[in-house]
Amino acid sequence: MTRTLSTSLALAAIVAMTACSTGSAPTLGGRQQEQTQEQGPENTAAVTEALTESVSIAALLGAPFASEGIEDELSGMNIKKVVEQSVLEAYGLTDPGCLSYGWEDKTVTVTFEQCETVAYGVAIDGTVSMAVSTDPITVEFLFQDLDIEDGSFDGELSVSYADGVATFEAEMDVTTPSGNASAEISELTVEVSQAGIIASGVANVETDKYTGAVSFEQVWWLPGDCLPSSGSMSYLDDGFTVKVTFLDKTPDTGIVLVKIGKLPAVEMPLLDACPA
Repeated sequence: MTRTLSTSLALAAIVAMTACSTGSAPTLGGRQQEQTQEQGPENTAAVTEALTESVSIAALLGAPFASEGIEDELSGMNIKKVVEQSVLEAYGLTDPGCLSYGWEDKTVTVTFEQCETVAYGVAIDGTVSMAVSTDPITVEFLFQDLDIEDGSFDGELSVSYADGVATFEAEMDVTTPSGNASAEISELTVEVSQAGIIASGVANVETDKYTGAVSFEQVWWLPGDCLPSSGSMSYLDDGFTVKVTFLDKTPDTGIVLVKIGKLPAVEMPLLDACPA
């Protein structure tokens, strides 16, 4: 769903932009300065891509089952109608005929054949298995080789409910042109409304460059956008706090605001823009 610039470009960008903003290269002292300049930006690019990808996919797949009142509807008798109608309404497909369903009791296999989604501005191709349990109400997803834009996703997602709020847990492997990553999302609360999708919670990510926990704070996707336009994600890297803030222009430009430690925050094009 999103792509990063190459690591070398990200590195050059943050060092150059930070130097420009301060009048000289940042000084954190000795080896830590070198690691922050040379290792931190690489990690920032990899972590930003992997987690934005993973949370976006979790939000995309689970969105039909995070809207207000869906818990009560899923507890009714006609689960088949509720699931199919929720999927159609949440994704806003340009051609509903791209979807096909295979039902067996309360488990359905949904096949996407190059489905263009108006709601998220991306194409989905592949198969997702959904199972609905009614005591308590949960929706579980399994997906393998699910292609969304030029990324491929394997994993599982579970949606549960407490006081009307949907909570997501997921494990997935992400394959993109810039590398592979694994992500584990725990207790991600997701709210879906006409104003878009808002997610907060914690995820663990593992890339070639970084392994650790990342916190999400009020990350907000507006309707029709494949990238968030507000909110932030933060994590610790080599003792420094890294904070990535999504901006109004992020969906159109892929630019986010990055702050590493005490260095000045700088805008960086870490993500590809949403498809036009």
